[in-house]
Amino acid sequence: MFPKLPDEALVADDFDPVSPQAQRDPHTVYRGLRGSCPIAHSNRWGGFWALSRYDDVVDVTRRHEEFVNSVQNVVPAVTTTGRRPPLHLDPPEHTLWRKAMSAPFKNRSISELEPTARSFTVELLTPLLERGRGDLVSEVAATLPVLVLCVFLNAPEDTATQIRELSDRFLRAFQTRDAAALEGESRRLYALAQRILEARRHHPLDPERDVASALLAMRVDGKPVSEELLQGAVRQLLIAGHVAVTMMMGSCARHLAVHSDLQQELRRRPSAIPAAVEELLRLYTPNQGFCRTAARDVEILGKVVHPREPIVLLYPSANRDEAKFEAPDDFVLDRPVKHLAFGNGVHKCPGEQLARLELRVFLQELLDRTAQFELDGPVEFAPWPEYGPKSLPLRVEPAR
Repeated sequence: MFPKLPDEALVADDFDPVSPQAQRDPHTVYRGLRGSCPIAHSNRWGGFWALSRYDDVVDVTRRHEEFVNSVQNVVPAVTTTGRRPPLHLDPPEHTLWRKAMSAPFKNRSISELEPTARSFTVELLTPLLERGRGDLVSEVAATLPVLVLCVFLNAPEDTATQIRELSDRFLRAFQTRDAAALEGESRRLYALAQRILEARRHHPLDPERDVASALLAMRVDGKPVSEELLQGAVRQLLIAGHVAVTMMMGSCARHLAVHSDLQQELRRRPSAIPAAVEELLRLYTPNQGFCRTAARDVEILGKVVHPREPIVLLYPSANRDEAKFEAPDDFVLDRPVKHLAFGNGVHKCPGEQLARLELRVFLQELLDRTAQFELDGPVEFAPWPEYGPKSLPLRVEPAR
């Protein structure tokens, strides 16, 4: 739970992330914060601070000794039990886990997943294309990253159904603040993580290519790590390994659906799709609620943040900071890559190359297999802390 903030901090209420305006148009709210209140305070969920400018967000991510991940790393706090390495740890403990898990995330291993990712993409897109319409998120984007995740984890394909169902229920409980349901779904996710680890104990794989095997081979001071932390590390991947990618697939498709000129440009010039992915990541960064907590009293832009007070790093706002990006709300295809969509510093997302591969393959197949697509109804967006469509009805014209 959040610590009680000092009375003087509770006076300010600069930012409400679930106000109607913020939910309808968060980027207008963020633009206002960057201009007039770059370190904002919110009384929502017990209180937290929020940084909206690029340089300030980067500064906090670089000062991991002053702003830690081990107390709280998302707003609102997830109150379920268990630490989930490496996200919930700070250096030097974090460094050991990150190093142990790093090999399967290397480009060489990730690139080998491309044919499988492409096959899944075509399989999921085909029914929608045959009908000429459908909900791209529920029919494609919500399932595709889970299938790829199962292959990455060397888990049976039927595990994908379990992961999607459990994560859907977990996120719904998190968003509605249903503590009992959240605890129950979290425990089910831990049980699934345990089954994945048990399978690797009986049938070990190459630690260079399998995360669970790499974790089981991990030693600290010559000793195996605890079962609780092993399960926590796999459990973390079961949510983090697909939710943000689903959000991004929906955002990418939505942007292209309302910008038919860009659709046609990318069809004519498919070599530009990787650059388009980077710019779409900047424009539609899929998570708004990642945070750090102050380890001691620290002054930020004239405000004193006290120990254990959470500070949300508004990555979607930082990625549209007009001080860093010219015409920040515009899509600029060949803009230099300096976005923070995968975070920054020691906790930068280890799965960024896997996410890039999935997004690139998804766009390649969507564009190659259609002559045109457009919105076919209202778009429903996911609530805080996710950012992206949770429903995206499209009308599609298949390629001839």
